Amino acid sequence: MAIKMIGLDLDGTVLKNDKTISDRTRYALEEAASRGVIIVPDTGRPLSGVPENIMKLKGLRYVISSNGSAVQDLDSCSRILEASMPFESCRRMLGKYADREIPREVFIGGYGYEEEHSMELMLERLRNKALLPYYRMSRRIVDDLDDFLLGFTSDKDEKRRYETGSQSGVDSIAMMLSTADERSEIINDFEKDVTSGDFEVIPVKGWDIEICSPLAGKGRMLKRLGVELGISDDEIMAVGDGGNDVCFAGSIPFTVAMGNSSESMLEAASYVTGDNEHDGVAEVIEKFVL
Repeated sequence: MAIKMIGLDLDGTVLKNDKTISDRTRYALEEAASRGVIIVPDTGRPLSGVPENIMKLKGLRYVISSNGSAVQDLDSCSRILEASMPFESCRRMLGKYADREIPREVFIGGYGYEEEHSMELMLERLRNKALLPYYRMSRRIVDDLDDFLLGFTSDKDEKRRYETGSQSGVDSIAMMLSTADERSEIINDFEKDVTSGDFEVIPVKGWDIEICSPLAGKGRMLKRLGVELGISDDEIMAVGDGGNDVCFAGSIPFTVAMGNSSESMLEAASYVTGDNEHDGVAEVIEKFVL
């Protein structure tokens, strides 16, 4: 069956390590779009963090952001699908770690929000310094994260929602951790919480984690978008490299792993292409689409 839609992770997939996109990959994406294939960036980044070199791709209309928490229609400048977490549940859980040296941020309405100290720690621990411009353009500093989230559940609710562009809740939470033990501890905290039905923990690179709604996820939202557009699962191809891309395989039969993928992604995928430094995305599009 012909491929009608392609969901693409960005970092480590479409983007090279220096966060550029090669001419060959750009051509393959735009050529596929010119033939009617829907190209969908499907990223852990918030919408504000999707780089200009992606947003300027010819024929681009839809973007899935924050690990499958929202679908943005660029033509109408509106969210058409979303899966968020309750403000109060997020506020209570994050409050447990307020006194610890753990960078914490919440993503709402396409931006990340965090305290200044948290941002400093996150930038200090950042492994790939090519990501610095992305962090700076997609984050906003708040004085107190707890008070900020409380504002959504009080009489300030309507004003705060308007200011952030939030529709119904928190898109995702990111925590940058230092050790495997620390990550296990926090994952257990979320899983044991009485409202754990509000959360799904996604391990990403290093010891970092992201928390989303159980209804979110890159693969789930790509599948939902397919339903909206009348595209079947068998007409979708998903391409990724990291731990947060493994969920593609649970929703999309034709899941492609980059050559530089994590072990879990390589095991989950149905096909392996080249790495992100050697046009792996272009290679698989040329083989199966063009």
